[in-house]
Amino acid sequence: MSQSAASRDIVRAISGPLLLILTGALFLLDYSGGYRVGQTWPLLLILLGFVKVLEYLVSPAPRPKPPSY
Repeated sequence: MSQSAASRDIVRAISGPLLLILTGALFLLDYSGGYRVGQTWPLLLILLGFVKVLEYLVSPAPRPKPPSY
């Protein structure tokens, strides 16, 4: 496995649990009265976008297929 493939796998492995933990933390803050989920949902979108950009930067560029003659 190449270095970039390993990095891409790590980013994908972390993104799901990280979003789940963040969602749980936001609902915990809402339940405790600290912050309302309605005020913090943009944070989830920002984090999701950051993870997608990180996946794009870590993944190797697709190689074009050679033309068939």
